This record gives sequence, structure tokens and C-alpha cells, in this order.
Amino acid sequence: MLRIYTERRQNMPAEAVDVRKSDAKPSFVCVGFPFKGNPHAIGSLLLMTKTRIIKNMVYDPNSHLTWEAVGESAEPGELMEDTVRRGLIEECGMRSDEPIFIYGADGNQFTTFKTLPGTPDLDMARRQDPFCVTEIETHPQPWKACCFAVHMPRHWEQDLSKSDGESGEARWWTLDELLYELKHNPNGFHILHYPAFLRLTEMFANGTFISRYNPL
Repeated sequence: MLRIYTERRQNMPAEAVDVRKSDAKPSFVCVGFPFKGNPHAIGSLLLMTKTRIIKNMVYDPNSHLTWEAVGESAEPGELMEDTVRRGLIEECGMRSDEPIFIYGADGNQFTTFKTLPGTPDLDMARRQDPFCVTEIETHPQPWKACCFAVHMPRHWEQDLSKSDGESGEARWWTLDELLYELKHNPNGFHILHYPAFLRLTEMFANGTFISRYNPL
């Protein structure tokens, strides 16, 4: 069973709830959904998926080679934006100094992009509200995921030679291509990431994705 929350954090569950009434608590992960282009000019948008590589097929055979975004388990005391960034570094080989913009709810933005002296410091816009939260309560284990859109520089590409071996090749989709695949082949996507992919692409398509566009 999967649940999806799209409200602001004050309307989300205060903590992960195990509805199966067992001792298992959901693992908390942060998921980044990389995209390129201008979110207000949807013809320019490219959205990234990557194939999920399962090393232990006994643990999770159904997710092997499904399309997913970039998820990483949160460490104690770690800011969610930092977990998203660490996931891109460990799974996709992103450089630690790569300038990216991370978007949560209502266009709230965090970035490590360094502005010129005398210009506003965008790091001050740090927020942690995700654009949605998904939760799975069954096999292979309970998960709760906070989901963020990640605006990547135009030049950036995945570098598998620097990844942790849990990611396959990436694909960049146009918005129309990804919307079509999501609606016609939902089983091809990781179950935890699918509803967030669908929500984000629909936000782009109907113009409700809010951002301060930065032409990286």
C-alpha cells in the first residue's frame, strides 16, 4: 500500500506511522528529481530518470531495472537538502561543488550556487518543505520519502564511473515523453517514486510549478 501527501509540512503526519502495527518503522529517504531547462517554458524541459540496480534480488526483485529518481537515506541530524545533494554525488557521480537549485513546496528554494559579491545570497532561501511526500508500507520494507525537484546545469550528465554501483544508465525525457510513459507504463517505475514523478510532471504541464527561474 502506498500513500502520497501533497500538502505543506504542517498538514503532513508529524512522524512516520506504521499502519501495519508492527515494530518496523519506515526508513526515511530524501529523493531528488533532476531536471534541466526553463520550468516556465516547458518545451525546453528535460527530466531525468535512472534505472534502479538491485544487488540483493531476494530483498527487492520487483524494483530491479525500474525507472527511479535519486533517493538517499537520511542520516541523523542531516538537512533534507543535504541528503538530496549527497544522493546525487553518491549515485550519479555529481561533483560536490556542482551548482544546483533544490525546490520544495511553493517554489521554496535552496542552492549552493555562489552569487557574485554584493548580490543576494541565495543560500538564505533555505527551506525544507518537499513538494510531496510518498510512503510505502509493505514489501520490501516501509519507506517514507520527501521529494524535491532539482534544477541541474545544462552541461551536467550522470557519471557512473564515480557512483556507488546502485544506479544504471540515466535517460533524459521531454515532458511529453515522460508523461506518456508514466500514464501508459506505471509498472516500469519504482513504486515509491512513481506518484512523485506524476505530480511533478503534471505541475510542469499545467504551469503550477513555482520557481525563480535561474538559467544554469
